[in-house]
Amino acid sequence: MSLAKMSTLCFDAVFRLLDQNGLNQTSSTAVIKSECSYPAIVAELQRRSSKFPVRAQNPKLLASNTGLLPLYDSKSPAVQVYSERVWGLRINQNLMFDTEKYSLQDLMIMALNVPMAKLYSDYVVNYYSNGKREYCPVKPITIVNMFRRPPLTGWKPVPVAQAKTLFPNVLDGLPAKMNVLVDQEARSFIIALDEHTDIYVPFNCAIQGHGIQCNEKFEMSGNLHSVFAAFVQAVRNGQYDLLSDDLRTFEQVTYENGRTKRCKIKLTIGFADLPYDRARQLVRQEDLTKLQQMARKGIKRFCISGKGELLDAQMVRTSFFFRDCGDEQIILAPQEVFERWGKDFPAQFLSKLGKKRAYAYSSGENFLINIAGTSLQKNRSVELQRILALPAAGFAKIDGVDVAQLGQEILEGKLSVAEACIKYNKIAELVEELIETTYACEGAHYSAPERHSRLTGAYSGRVYSDRIIN
Repeated sequence: MSLAKMSTLCFDAVFRLLDQNGLNQTSSTAVIKSECSYPAIVAELQRRSSKFPVRAQNPKLLASNTGLLPLYDSKSPAVQVYSERVWGLRINQNLMFDTEKYSLQDLMIMALNVPMAKLYSDYVVNYYSNGKREYCPVKPITIVNMFRRPPLTGWKPVPVAQAKTLFPNVLDGLPAKMNVLVDQEARSFIIALDEHTDIYVPFNCAIQGHGIQCNEKFEMSGNLHSVFAAFVQAVRNGQYDLLSDDLRTFEQVTYENGRTKRCKIKLTIGFADLPYDRARQLVRQEDLTKLQQMARKGIKRFCISGKGELLDAQMVRTSFFFRDCGDEQIILAPQEVFERWGKDFPAQFLSKLGKKRAYAYSSGENFLINIAGTSLQKNRSVELQRILALPAAGFAKIDGVDVAQLGQEILEGKLSVAEACIKYNKIAELVEELIETTYACEGAHYSAPERHSRLTGAYSGRVYSDRIIN
């Protein structure tokens, strides 16, 4: 007998031993280091070991391994499990979508570095418990970063007609009633866009989970098709049992009517709304009594995970009996459903995202005040409003200056706010203090989380040096 034949017999004995002990259903893939390089032995070992399933392939997870589980049926009655908006980054008239990062949180973080950027959404993706995805147009929403201190103080608003002489052949097609922000050197411009879909939200506050005032409902997390794709890839790789609850849970922060709701959502392989006879055959022993008690109370449908856990249907988003009332929820579905949810978006939907939009613009007054603290109507300037408020706050005279008279001179155009703040430093400090303590957008006044722009605060006489912290 050859050495190769003897080695093969030894392998046979090892594999029979593993099979007798049932390890082929529970053991993870093993990597064996051997000094032997004989081709026949190596090939045989690879062939035998490839038969062994990885640990996550619990028989209860796979309908093909047991007749107990219902087969996946994409035409069965379905629950709408989730509806997520697809958000894009809008800069001036350009709209861009990233199909891997389209959540509101991701886009807000990106937009922090572009003060004039808006976030735009007019499509949702609906996920159903039978694996179907639906792509629906919805009412457009445009979210604009709300600044406590305008980051582009010093930029001047000019009508489109005047801006076209500064930037020829660039602003063609813009309505004459619009305005453009131009920097002090007239080298750069920003189109002042006000639209009826605009909602002003402090991005830093939303990202950090602070309470914000907003009448619309929107959710921070997203990118769900990428989340489902990553999850199902781990299942395919046999890593399901290795994923802790934290690794298969994402947190969703929802803002609605001034309220903030936090919810942890866990992805779980299994089946929702099984009839009692199926559930009884699959449920683990420690939950059997509870299952029987629920059945005696008249409950007819049950949620069972692939490991046999009996789950509360009111927490399961894929169940017809789900109740959206807790701060912990479960998405329970067969592997096939997660597979369908995790597929790339179809070309038809991408073409819809890429279509040209017709935007309805106005003069841009709100945008001008928010980003530059200025306006064509001088009495709407953020800094001027703080100066006009000083007398009512008990500061009628500061360093011998009549504050009310100063405000009137600014209104009449005899002096700009920036000139007044540079000339009267004490007044500048009080304006700064009022902005710190009275403006609602606490924590959202920089164009990036840890960056002081040179323009920020320049009107107060306090100029910060540029610094970026990674």
